[in-house]
Amino acid sequence: MSLKMNDAPYQRSPRTTFRIMMELTAALLIVWLAAVIYNFTLDAEFGVKAILLMVVALVATAAIDAVVALIKHKKGGDLKKELIDGVVKNYSYVTAIIFTLCCPVYVSYYVIIIGCLAATGIKHCFGGFGKNIFNPAIIGRIVVGLAFTDAFSPTDAFKSAIKTGATLTTQYSGQGVKWLSDVLPGKFNLGNLLIGNYAGSLGETFTLLILVLGIVLMVRKVINWRSSVFYLGTVAITSLFIGFFIEDLNPFTYMTYHLCLGGLMFGAIFMITDPVTSPTSPFGKALIGVIAGFMTVVIRIAGAYPEGVMFSIAFVNLLSPVIDKLV
Repeated sequence: MSLKMNDAPYQRSPRTTFRIMMELTAALLIVWLAAVIYNFTLDAEFGVKAILLMVVALVATAAIDAVVALIKHKKGGDLKKELIDGVVKNYSYVTAIIFTLCCPVYVSYYVIIIGCLAATGIKHCFGGFGKNIFNPAIIGRIVVGLAFTDAFSPTDAFKSAIKTGATLTTQYSGQGVKWLSDVLPGKFNLGNLLIGNYAGSLGETFTLLILVLGIVLMVRKVINWRSSVFYLGTVAITSLFIGFFIEDLNPFTYMTYHLCLGGLMFGAIFMITDPVTSPTSPFGKALIGVIAGFMTVVIRIAGAYPEGVMFSIAFVNLLSPVIDKLV
């Protein structure tokens, strides 16, 4: 086989990794700002807590990156440069932001620190940025979710603020038959789901805002549209199909709730699109969207947990190298 090479000069793309990550970070911070504002409407205590959780996560992650840089440091090297590169060029602060937005405001600070340790640790175990096979933020969230189940139960103060004993997603998944209802609990409606006027994890409730930010990121080519579109499309088609076979269930309303409730939109825009942990081919990116979308609906309806987004995305992360090899 002969390789054909074109003559120089070559044109470098202005889309550097740093610029892409900065745009992604800006979008995530907009979601976080919305969460801070919403929690201030509940109580000043929760608004301040939403800020402090992010600060703790960023500091903890930077400290972990610095410790890893110190461990890797060899005599004669530029320690200062290695520390700066370790903190800045590993982009672990993006992982910290995503992880924190996957947690509710009432979670304890030690849970955030341990989650950041798990998330950043799994990244460094595989060699650092660009080499991890799992989305680090998802691994961190799954670890603390399984290890500290009680820490994710709403506190009495939070229950008093939202005037209920559980978040909307938990209430919805627990009423009647699991995730098989076209009626929202309480006085909630579709408008609440779209603008995020209900309690949940910090970044999961602002469906419309996340969707708009996702479209901007796709247009800017910060994220690839295939995984998101096929993921959301598969969830929509699967839930719509199920809705047609359930008596007294409006299939279109039911489909809308699947798309707007829980962490689906956040996962579709900020998690499954991770270029490091997704296949490199366009077909592969679309395929993981289909697989993850189907798994999300199945876990929601038949699984033990009220939500299936993180587990389904972690599963397709595992499949990505296989898909790349087959394609």
